[in-house]
Amino acid sequence: AVLSDLRKRMKVLGIDGDLFDKAFQAVDRDNSDCIDSKELRLLLTGLGAGTLTEAQITNLVHLVDEDQDGVISKLELAKAVLGPGEYIVLHRAEIEASALSIAKASHPALHQ
Repeated sequence: AVLSDLRKRMKVLGIDGDLFDKAFQAVDRDNSDCIDSKELRLLLTGLGAGTLTEAQITNLVHLVDEDQDGVISKLELAKAVLGPGEYIVLHRAEIEASALSIAKASHPALHQ
């Protein structure tokens, strides 16, 4: 119920992939593209999710952490709270950025 309520709230507030990405970067203090439960609380509060109990945060981490590594990646959370459409947009942008980075590293002429 917490996850579905969160999805609805994100939709009502008009939170899209771009805003989500910026908010995630703001709380991801070590730039690892992963957040822990404390950073998750900051992120969701900042996005207008309201006050979540410790039990709700723990439940969200359990539900969203697909690889069960104890932290939530940006893509895991985007897929869970934004829904498939925004997740795909966010994921595509990251893939394009990675591809460009690889291309520039492989072809010095692209640096210009």
